[in-house]
Amino acid sequence: MSKVRIIYRVDGGVTIISPGPNSRRWGIDVDELRTRLPLICKLFSDKKAVIYALKNKIHIPKVYEPEAEWLNRVFTKAMKYDEDCEYDDVDESEIPKDRKYRNAWTGSKGHGISIDDVKKAEIDSIPVYTEKQEKQIQAKMRDIARKELGI
Repeated sequence: MSKVRIIYRVDGGVTIISPGPNSRRWGIDVDELRTRLPLICKLFSDKKAVIYALKNKIHIPKVYEPEAEWLNRVFTKAMKYDEDCEYDDVDESEIPKDRKYRNAWTGSKGHGISIDDVKKAEIDSIPVYTEKQEKQIQAKMRDIARKELGI
């Protein structure tokens, strides 16, 4: 499982930061490149040797940025506007799987996420319409708007 950061906002809610799947930096293992293509590396710069290897489909393993550096870079960048907030770095499995009540999530450092019962009740009180009912409501709203605008 991957790590996520829970930010405990001043309003009592939480924000979850999860690194994107392609956010981890990588590069070419230059030592491996020099081992596989010693003559090319002597004659040209490492950059030209990499281009030569890619054009000729010579496999050179990628080197990924260490996980700790990657997570620190992503989390620090994402917290630009939440610098003063407390946070916890936790395993993704500690986040509630059901996102239905995510607007009712609250928490504090060291205690994780809990669901506010009052906010949960508010979410449950919001009516859920079928697609047909949604279209009927939209049609009524259009009719009201047309009458108001005199169209």
